[in-house]
Amino acid sequence: MKATRAFLGTICEPFTAWMLQRSMATLWLRMTKQSKNATKLVAGLKSHPMVERVHYPTLFTGEQARIFAAQCRAPGSMIALELRGGRAAAFRFLNALKLVRLAVSLGGVESLASTRTTTASEMSDDDLRLGGVTEGLVRLSVGVEYWRDLAADLKQALEAAKG
Repeated sequence: MKATRAFLGTICEPFTAWMLQRSMATLWLRMTKQSKNATKLVAGLKSHPMVERVHYPTLFTGEQARIFAAQCRAPGSMIALELRGGRAAAFRFLNALKLVRLAVSLGGVESLASTRTTTASEMSDDDLRLGGVTEGLVRLSVGVEYWRDLAADLKQALEAAKG
C-alpha cells in the first residue's frame, strides 16, 4: 500500500482541490441539462432515415430496461448511433458537424462526437463483432448547448452523411 500511495499520491495539490470543489457546485445542473438535451435529441435521431439504430437508456427493453429503472434517475448524456452506410457515412457525418466537436472525451460542457476508430481502435474484428460495434457507430457526448442548435447540427450532418 505504501508503494502505491508513494507512486500515485493520496491527495491532490491545493489548486486541483479548489478546481474540483468549484466544479462540484454546478455538477447537478450540468448533468441535468445534458441528460435533458440528450433525451430531446434521441426523439429526432431515432426517426431519421440515415439512423439504423439509436442506443440510449430510455430505449432499452427487457432486462436492460429493468436495470435502468432500478438503478438510474436519469438516462444521461451519452448516445450511440448506428448510421446506414457504415464507416463512410460515419466519417461524412463527423466531417459535416459544425457545433459538435470531434473528440474522445466524456462529461465536458461541450457536445463531442467520435467513431469506433478512436474509441475501439485496439479491439480485434471478432471483439468488435461480439460487442456489437458496427462500422457506422458514432458516439455522442451531449453537452449543455441549446438543444435546438444541437438538433439542427445533427440533422444537417445526417443529411451530409447520405453521400
